[in-house]
Amino acid sequence: AESVVGNGESYRGCQSKTRSGRKCIPWFTTADYTPAKFPTSGLEENALCRNPGGKRDTIWCFVMNGGGKEWEYCDGEKGTSQATTPEPTPEPTPEPTPQPAQVYDP
Repeated sequence: AESVVGNGESYRGCQSKTRSGRKCIPWFTTADYTPAKFPTSGLEENALCRNPGGKRDTIWCFVMNGGGKEWEYCDGEKGTSQATTPEPTPEPTPEPTPQPAQVYDP
């Protein structure tokens, strides 16, 4: 999972769905939050969760609601700014190979 620092203003991850599972719509389709108005917020030509200008509590995006648009928060995990990497799964320990019984023959 990707993590968000603070209010997510610097978040540049690839999350594209809101907490409720709705798909984000492209930022350039909005009037108030365009890439031109927020050139350093990572909006560009995408439909990804962001927090342009740090105006909300965490990352969010616009979604379609019937014939209009509304915004919803995305699931940003507070923590470090880097994506977390799961611990590698250790290789299974091989079973010992049975050795043939040694017969003592004096």
